Amino acid sequence: MIPLKKAIDLINKNVIEIKKFDEIKIKEGLTRILAKNYKAKFNSPIYDTSSMDGIVILKDDLNKIKQFKIVGEIKAGSKLNKELISGEAKSIFTGAFIPGKKKKIVIQNENCIFNTGQTQVTIKNKKDLTNNIRLQGSNFKKGEVCLKRNSSLNIRSLSLANSLELEYIKVKSKPKIAVIITGDEIKSESNPDGQINSSNTIIIEHLTNYFGGEVIEIKFVFDLEEDIKKKFESFDDYDLLVTSGGLSVGKYDLIKSSLKKKNLSLIFEKVLIKPGKPISFGKFKKNKYFLGLPGNPVSCFIGSLFFLSKIIQNLKGEKKEYLKPIFAKSASFVSNNNHLTSINRLKIIKKENCYFFKILDSQDSSLLNLLAQSDGFIIREPNSQNIKVGTIHKIYLFSDFKNFNI
Repeated sequence: MIPLKKAIDLINKNVIEIKKFDEIKIKEGLTRILAKNYKAKFNSPIYDTSSMDGIVILKDDLNKIKQFKIVGEIKAGSKLNKELISGEAKSIFTGAFIPGKKKKIVIQNENCIFNTGQTQVTIKNKKDLTNNIRLQGSNFKKGEVCLKRNSSLNIRSLSLANSLELEYIKVKSKPKIAVIITGDEIKSESNPDGQINSSNTIIIEHLTNYFGGEVIEIKFVFDLEEDIKKKFESFDDYDLLVTSGGLSVGKYDLIKSSLKKKNLSLIFEKVLIKPGKPISFGKFKKNKYFLGLPGNPVSCFIGSLFFLSKIIQNLKGEKKEYLKPIFAKSASFVSNNNHLTSINRLKIIKKENCYFFKILDSQDSSLLNLLAQSDGFIIREPNSQNIKVGTIHKIYLFSDFKNFNI
């Protein structure tokens, strides 16, 4: 049995990034990891453009001429116009190209006085004027690396990819996760007489998707060694096998003993953590990995947050911290912790713009209802001192796990 930190270190040491890639449309790229750098093939903007609606004049005319003759207009999307002559002005709109090669300045409409027929214009205030021109290549320049390898694509970077006129992008393949749910009591197509639905199926599948993996198949097995081995052998291609249940030392806890006969080499079998002590990790041949999660739903959930996330991250070659703490005051007294790292579920109380937390009285790992009602958790180190009312501690809110990457 090993400490939590040692277990995470062993996962980081042993799980190797997969070297598989997909070519996908950019609209499918949210949260995917780029497999290569992408350089701009052109300048953006292509030419100098106006940053606002107004008039464009020759810069040399600004302090020489009081009134300008309006000789036309330039809107966004118009082709480049011919050069202005001294004393001329054109109405110009945001995003429109600046005509000619001589230096220009754009005066915003609010600083202009137009005559009735919009044929003449006078500038109100000539002090402290900026040119209001976006220079060629000010967004990005031809040859500039705009999208970097190993970065996680978000809405902003996908918008940039579209501006780069990319239709397809090369990304790292999602880790493929195979799942085995154990137990004669679990209802499934192969066991319609089972007594309970598998809540862990929902936990594993959705958290796998959240962390960036892909569940390729979920199989339900009876508490029989032959059934476990048969279902395992039916998986074709996977990077990680996740099992739920069957990890303890009872008569029907057969996952590890069955999979050892299929070349599973265990790296650790138990972790000094509550809930989730039976969690096990290992690997098969050819960089295929194993994560054994307990059957109790709270243990499965906590194990997925700490271990499934870390394995998928390593398979993706991603550096990201999902657990981001906030600070809150304790609303109740909690006695000293035992020798395990305790992951205690809690409720949040907000008073006068300050967060208070109350650790739930029952921390039983089978109580899915209490897990659903909880707001987050606190990580209590082994043998840590009691928590006094009003003391400030780091806690983690489930609401801070966002399913968006903006």
